[in-house]
Amino acid sequence: MLTGVNASVVGILLAALYAPLFTSSINNGADFGLAAILFGLLHFWETPAWLIIIIGVIVGTGISYIF
Repeated sequence: MLTGVNASVVGILLAALYAPLFTSSINNGADFGLAAILFGLLHFWETPAWLIIIIGVIVGTGISYIF
């Protein structure tokens, strides 16, 4: 029973994050690609979070000038 409650809480949190964050920050395919690469660096290669932020700022700024 508790597993179902946990799953519903996670679903509500994902829905609350999707609307304001994802829809306003991911504007094109390049933004989505950057977010996916940064997630991969953080999750699979266990890159430090501070380095993910620096990479995201630098590459995101470059993307904004190109697109």
